[in-house]
Amino acid sequence: MVAVFFITGSIASSPAAAEPLVSEQARSFAGIERLALQKMSGQDFWFFLKALPEDQSTGLENEPFLKNAGYLFFNSPINHIGQSSPLRKRINPTGGKIPVLCYMMGEKGWGGNRYHPGAMEDFKTAEAQAWLKEWGDDFIGLTHLEGNWNVVKTRFVNDQWPAVLKMPFPTNKEESYSLVEAYFKKFMLLNNLPVLPGSIGFLDHHTLRWGARATTTYFGSNLLYAQLQSAFARGAARQFGKLWHVYYANYGLCVNLKLKGEGVEGVFDGQTQFCHRSPEITTCETYVENNTRQRYMLAGARLGADVKTSMRPNYYFCYMAGANSLQNESDSTRFRYAGYNPHGRTESPLARNFRNDKTYPSPVVDLYREIDSYARRQPRGTPCTPVAIMLDRHHGYIYPKKTTCFTFAPLERGDHQINELFDALFPFKLAERSYELAQKASYLREVPAEHCCFHNLPYGNFFDVLTNDCSLETLSAYPVVLLTGLQGNWPDLTEKLVRYVKDGGTLAMDASQIRREMPAEMTGVETCGEWLDGKGHIDRRGNQVAEKPYAYQKLKLLNGEALHFDSDSKLPLLVRTKYGKGIVLFCSVPHFLDKEEKENPRLLKLCGMTLGRMLDEVLPVRVKVASGSIDYSLNKIGNGWLATLINYDGVTHGMGQEPVIDKSLTAQIRLEADGNYDVIETISGEKVEYHRKDGRTILKIPVLPGDVKIIKLSH
Repeated sequence: MVAVFFITGSIASSPAAAEPLVSEQARSFAGIERLALQKMSGQDFWFFLKALPEDQSTGLENEPFLKNAGYLFFNSPINHIGQSSPLRKRINPTGGKIPVLCYMMGEKGWGGNRYHPGAMEDFKTAEAQAWLKEWGDDFIGLTHLEGNWNVVKTRFVNDQWPAVLKMPFPTNKEESYSLVEAYFKKFMLLNNLPVLPGSIGFLDHHTLRWGARATTTYFGSNLLYAQLQSAFARGAARQFGKLWHVYYANYGLCVNLKLKGEGVEGVFDGQTQFCHRSPEITTCETYVENNTRQRYMLAGARLGADVKTSMRPNYYFCYMAGANSLQNESDSTRFRYAGYNPHGRTESPLARNFRNDKTYPSPVVDLYREIDSYARRQPRGTPCTPVAIMLDRHHGYIYPKKTTCFTFAPLERGDHQINELFDALFPFKLAERSYELAQKASYLREVPAEHCCFHNLPYGNFFDVLTNDCSLETLSAYPVVLLTGLQGNWPDLTEKLVRYVKDGGTLAMDASQIRREMPAEMTGVETCGEWLDGKGHIDRRGNQVAEKPYAYQKLKLLNGEALHFDSDSKLPLLVRTKYGKGIVLFCSVPHFLDKEEKENPRLLKLCGMTLGRMLDEVLPVRVKVASGSIDYSLNKIGNGWLATLINYDGVTHGMGQEPVIDKSLTAQIRLEADGNYDVIETISGEKVEYHRKDGRTILKIPVLPGDVKIIKLSH
């Protein structure tokens, strides 16, 4: 693991603290307004919810969170588009139309390799075509997560694809990219309907480039990298000016389990049916006793990953991270309990209405009320992500720690850099990294929070992923760009990077990425064609850091300034060069990786030290943790900032029991902001004790395990 500086406060030990790594213009973050995300149907954020017959009898349809929600339907539009449709009762608070989303099942139910053929024919009818014309861009499109594109992004391309598409079997990354593109355009873009492809993978930029209306991320208790998915999706949405939808499956603990009484059997035995928790579509009645089915399938958020310490912080994360919309896997069926009154002796009017149906409103109702109310009273502003991680436009990254690109092409050292960088920024807390073992671990009866999809991150949520075909306008909105992995020989790339730095950006790159077209005065060095070995580096103050053995290029300094040197040769390893209004940081070690060839090479500590220091320089509001750990993000609002603090540690989720909270893992947070601000916690409305010193605003606040605090700093 690389060192973390901006969180631990160890910046004093970093090299040459008087010499900034980030340019003055980048530190001003002047381009943040250009990172504003697209709105969906006039609003920043929507819940997508189905309309059920019980909504009217119980009074749910009059709840603001449901009355003003986006409209979700399955498969065919025919029963949802008439004037008497429940869709017509939904109200957009902005005065426009309600956004509509179609969840399209596969031809064989949830799975399958094609869209449901009957439903696709229904979209061709004159009635449906007239409705599509009326709704226009407010019909967001088709999403299909349990079927073909899910296969694409996880198990991915199988050996039959080339034959089906009549294409040769790919032998490299470019051919693999072409094959996946052909599959997507043949089987996903149908009838000119907008689509929201997505699932548990990282092809967001590819699918938006190929014509998707929006990208979708799939969060679930058995998926271990939600924040990394968000960095891809948010970056892609910004790069292409499109939408970002979240599909949230919080009850993965009940999936793929063959249940008998109190026992749990059949995990990944190849025989287990898919056990869905929605009562109208479940397939579990045949082998699960009624009381067990009620307990595991209908009891909702009382069990497994619970509302308060799992769904609640995760929903706040999605809103503050910039998602346009959120759809829960079983959406409004989560609003009911079967045979259990969570309100005890005191019943709300809504609970009394439910009682006639022998159900009760679940705590999920209160959660949706809370998030919907918060989103309406507190605009989230613009998510602050000062660092862009730039990948090649044909990158084959589809899953952490995969051993191939697009499951075909062997990994090159540049691909290892991508793997290692993401592993450092978004680390898993699970020893086994494979998809199957990770899933299996998450389905055990005792599931610690660190095995779920969100984690406390060492560097916070300050990264977007871009691909190198992004526009200069998009690129220039980011104060820092990390050139990551091998970059193809794209004619427009060098010119774009040169302009970015000249205009004030800060570019970090390494010896593998230098291009002949780059001006020598931009990198500040000249390569000598000689390779040397090293095992540690030293800064200009004499601080030494041991590293695993690495190879580096001998450099001749031109107008650059060396910040780190090889410990033995004293030759430059990290060079800082001012160019125009910007700065280039050049590392003589290719990809910042050690020399390991047989196993995965690892990032040098130098990479973490450099990244931590850049974040400390560029962030206007910094978090330091006195004890525990925290997940931290920042949003720019008109007159200040919103700092989101979530503590994902210290919560153990178990099936059939309340979560266990370890309060010893409460995070003690010190927050420092440049400038004099007034401070309030926006969820509770409580004032926070703070003081001002030397032009800074300083406060301390505890965050309990499973809790979330959103601190507003405003003038």
